[in-house]
Amino acid sequence: KNNIPFFSGANPGTQTYTNNGVSNIDTTITLIIENIGGCIDSIERTVTIYPQVDASFTMDTTIGCNPLTIQFNHDPAQPVPVNWSWDFDDTVTSSLENPSHIFRNYNSGSRTFTTQLVVESVSGCVDTTTQTVEVHPYIDAQFAIDSASSGCSPFTINVTNNSTGGITGYT
Repeated sequence: KNNIPFFSGANPGTQTYTNNGVSNIDTTITLIIENIGGCIDSIERTVTIYPQVDASFTMDTTIGCNPLTIQFNHDPAQPVPVNWSWDFDDTVTSSLENPSHIFRNYNSGSRTFTTQLVVESVSGCVDTTTQTVEVHPYIDAQFAIDSASSGCSPFTINVTNNSTGGITGYT
């Protein structure tokens, strides 16, 4: 418990208290007044400062080919107990602390997903962090041969490219 005089004078103003620990902090605020005759009166109020929550997270990669699997890790400065609410920007969510997620992109170009983590403590303290993930377009290499797969030399085949997706080149 911390005993901190809140103010002196007629106008208390604004005070901001922080709690970077993992436990609640109770602080007593005291107002002492005095009149011209030397009479004194005081009042105390206790306020509770809940621990600050932190939605910081890391990812094992931020860019890659479709499908892209990413491991997410909630990485707070202080381990305050929280509930996790992940939104991967593709209709999928998770309430795990450290989820893994597969991003898929069937567009013809790269797609950026905004991943959001919202954490909330039992005291109702909330923090939100977002980071982006870039997933290159879906591609699928396919071809067909319109004749038998073996034959005598000279052996002629006709190959049809059936590849799909955001293809930008062939080798």
